Parts: sequence; structure tokens; C-alpha cells
Amino acid sequence: MKLALKKDIVTNIENFNRALRGRNGKPLIDLLGRFRAWYGVKKDEEWFFGPSKFIGYEGMDAKIYVESNTESMDGRETEANLREWFPETSQSDPRWEEAYDALREFLHKFGKKPSRKMRISLISTLTIRDREGPLVPSLERVVVDSILRLAQSLPKQEVQNLRRRFSSIDGI
Repeated sequence: MKLALKKDIVTNIENFNRALRGRNGKPLIDLLGRFRAWYGVKKDEEWFFGPSKFIGYEGMDAKIYVESNTESMDGRETEANLREWFPETSQSDPRWEEAYDALREFLHKFGKKPSRKMRISLISTLTIRDREGPLVPSLERVVVDSILRLAQSLPKQEVQNLRRRFSSIDGI
């Protein structure tokens, strides 16, 4: 199977959510509590989720997924590919709790709970119309860019002071 491109991922998340509600959704519903790697996007204040092996391959649908789940799919492969756009979200991330609660509610609608080994990976913001263009940068990138802009506006003496303080951080 061919790995999904950026433009396929949101479509696959949409397809996954539609498939669950479709007439052939029962086999997917039966698997919901077993998925470990969940990927989420937020559109118009609503979260949408999909598991890595479903959203990580091009042209995925419920029938293909159920028929080939254990044979030709490798979650390590899809997760490595998806990591470029969906960094794993730690519990210290301010979005984590909101996304986790939304995932729990999503699964509850189908009588399921998240796996104890579940992980959530999020894009900071993504609109469904943004499939072809660049993805919105991560929250960390926005913070770093803001710090840089602020530092550029400081007087020379304060920039030197800032450099000294940054140099005291391990790894810099």
C-alpha cells in the first residue's frame, strides 16, 4: 500500500468518520478501543479523529482497511510518515486535555473507550480547505517565531542580555 500524502490525510480522517456511521461501519466500530495512535484535526470548533493505519495510506476506505488490516499495513510506517504533520502531543501541551476529552466523547458515541496505551497527535490548527497548502506551524514554532520577533524589537543592550540568558539553557 502507498503511504498517504499530506493532501490525503484530512480526506482519510473524513472517510474514517463517515465509514463509522455507514452501513459497513460495524467492523471499524469493533476495533475503536484497540487503536493506539490517534490523529486529530479541529474544524469549526469540532474535533475529528482517525487511527494511523487508516489515515496513513492513500485511498483508504472501510472495506480496504478491514480486509487488509493485519496483512499489508504497518503502523510504524504510517506513524513515521504522519509525524511530519502530526507531532505527538504530550499531556503538558495545553491542547491535550481538550483533544483527549473530545476523543473520549467521540469513542463513547460508539460505546468504546480509548486504549490505555493510546497516544494523540495533533496539528495545531488546520482547516479542511488547507489540504494543498502548507500546514499551519506547530504551537512551539509559533512561540519561537514570536520570541524572535520580540527580541528583534529590543534595544541592543537587552538583546545581549537575552543572549546571555539563552546561553544558560542546556542544549543551546
